[in-house]
Amino acid sequence: LSSAAHLTAVCPQTALMIGTSHRPAPPLCLSAQPWLLPFGTFHPDAGLISRLTQQGIPVAELYHDQEHSIENQLPFLHEVCGSHNLHIAPLLVSSALDLTSAPQWAQRIASCIRQTPRTVVVIGTTDFTHAGAGYGELPSGRPQRQHGSVSAAELLAYTQSQDGPVLSAVKSFDAQRVVEQQQRTQCSMCGLHATVLTMEVARCLGMSGGRLLSYAVSSQVLPRDDVTGFASFSFQ
Repeated sequence: LSSAAHLTAVCPQTALMIGTSHRPAPPLCLSAQPWLLPFGTFHPDAGLISRLTQQGIPVAELYHDQEHSIENQLPFLHEVCGSHNLHIAPLLVSSALDLTSAPQWAQRIASCIRQTPRTVVVIGTTDFTHAGAGYGELPSGRPQRQHGSVSAAELLAYTQSQDGPVLSAVKSFDAQRVVEQQQRTQCSMCGLHATVLTMEVARCLGMSGGRLLSYAVSSQVLPRDDVTGFASFSFQ
């Protein structure tokens, strides 16, 4: 809800959506086709996508067809902005991206955004710790793949402790620190590369700080054996 309120205040015309690829894929790739959902169709921002391809980012629909990280955001965007009011530029980021090149790619992406006559919001997607026997990640000393061996309270506390340092790093608006904290804690976030690129793009667009809008573990909303941490940030 806090993210929705923030997005409503921005009133964008285009959303550049930076999502993670859970499967092997090129370091960066775009989708240039309409995205059809039960509640409406999101049309691509052809101008922005064309500028991005001129910067060396390919269009590769196959990888988007197999991925859910961007698609998951569209119902929320439709609820807040409406699909007829908002164009999209979907950009997948895979673990093949050399993180040391993220600042250079971010400069190219930011340049394309500045040349776009429409109001653009950049949305990066990730989740955070995946914990529970189904994910094969349990608090230290617990047997793997043994359902019911960890209490809901233990999983909640573990997830929060794993996510805390990474969340703090994102809030500090320090992409290198995010990488360091993820490597130190081995936080099982899916979108490390997408997060780093999003932060670097924000920096290139003149943002100077991060604000945590909301954080929760999935079991706080829907109790189950396996849990995931989720957070939303704004960069200003």
